[in-house]
Amino acid sequence: MKKVLTIVLLLGICSAHGQEIVRRNGEAVPGTDINSLGTIGELKFDIEEWRFGLQVNGLLIDEIDPSYNVGEEMILISPQLSASKRLGGTNYFMKGSVGYAQNIFDQGSFGMIGAAIRWDIVNRDFLIFERTVGVEWALDAYFGSTMIIAPGINAYFSAQIGEILLIDVTSGISYCQPSSYSEPATMLKAGVGLNFGGAIRGRVPRSL
Repeated sequence: MKKVLTIVLLLGICSAHGQEIVRRNGEAVPGTDINSLGTIGELKFDIEEWRFGLQVNGLLIDEIDPSYNVGEEMILISPQLSASKRLGGTNYFMKGSVGYAQNIFDQGSFGMIGAAIRWDIVNRDFLIFERTVGVEWALDAYFGSTMIIAPGINAYFSAQIGEILLIDVTSGISYCQPSSYSEPATMLKAGVGLNFGGAIRGRVPRSL
């Protein structure tokens, strides 16, 4: 009798281990694979939703009305790092950037932060690349010996290589008034950049 009771107890223990009970929202869920539930609520990183970049810009800042001649023309070289997040399933990206700028005429330097919304538009294939055009609405701030706040618009001419690499050639114009200037100025921008991450989605029909 004791042997029979021992066998029954052993079978009960094995059955309890085989029947895993997981509580979900306070309710027992028998026979559920714990490993599959382990990913519930886990933050997953999707490279398609993000884009990271390195860009080097040349900036020319000059007064709109040169007749005043009260501010020195500035030429800056500005390397920047950026991170962008795709907005939904669109070709729009919200971008933040941080960088550095050096005035080539003197020893003045600046820290830089910026925010932008970028819209990538597919144009057409070109050999092994996919040629694209992009538009970016940007707000950049430069902090140093002079403070510069510059809202503006940039145009991108890009080549997408594969699914995650995008090479940019950039031009743009911004409005600003450096704190050392008494009159408004324009900021002209030209640069090149390399972006890694989310590919352009969708296509625009080719013109005949």
